[in-house]
Parts: sequence; C-alpha cells; structure tokens
Amino acid sequence: MLLIVLASVLTAMLESVPHYREEYGEIFHLMEWGFTLVFTFEYILRVIAIGEPWRYMGSFFGVIDLISILPTYIEFVVHADCKCCPPRRGLSRSSLR
Repeated sequence: MLLIVLASVLTAMLESVPHYREEYGEIFHLMEWGFTLVFTFEYILRVIAIGEPWRYMGSFFGVIDLISILPTYIEFVVHADCKCCPPRRGLSRSSLR
C-alpha cells in the first residue's frame, strides 16, 4: 500500500508540471482514478472490518482517509475538468488537494 501512496504522490507532482500535464494529462487522469478506486476500496474494507465503523470514520485516520479520496469524487460530480463543459472558476483538481 505504501508503494501505491508513493506512486499517487509522484503522479500528482508530475501532473503539476505544465509540460507533463499537456503531454500525459489523460494518463495522469486515469492513474488518479485508479488510485482513488484502490484507496476507496481500502477505506470501505476498513469500515466493514472494524466492529465499530463510526468510531473509525470519526477517528483522525478515518477522516484523513476520507479527505484523501473526496477530491476526485467531488471533481466527478461538479465536472471541474470536463472538456465538454465550460471551466468552473475556483474549483479544480489541484485546488482540492
């Protein structure tokens, strides 16, 4: 799991470089969704596996885990980077991190 976290951070770092974003933007986007799905699956498994799910969800690490996956889902809901929609001011993938 640590390698996945490191790969996710590296992808976010590379995506912040305009040249790489222009060249590999679609790949970065797909990788971000892959990481988000893995982290979501892990979060759901943790909630299910713990006898008191609300206790985990309200804990420091539970909140951090949830905050780490929410930006991608928020982007999906509001279509912040959708090429078919006009850009929305003030909300982008990078501003949610």
